Amino acid sequence: FSAPIVFARSVQDVAINYWNTWIFDITFGMSFIGIRLYIPFVVLLVGMIIAFGYQGLLFPDLPF
Repeated sequence: FSAPIVFARSVQDVAINYWNTWIFDITFGMSFIGIRLYIPFVVLLVGMIIAFGYQGLLFPDLPF
């Protein structure tokens, strides 16, 4: 967390800094959580694409 009061010179600066900090925390937090949630799905998707692409070479006995 950042400290918005330290760099403020008036009440309006405090409010603006709090607003910007809140917006940044919301957007950065959501993007960070989204990236952490997307990584397993991306790895799984790439693995499935590779597996289905090379299934004839790697697993010739499987019936799919």
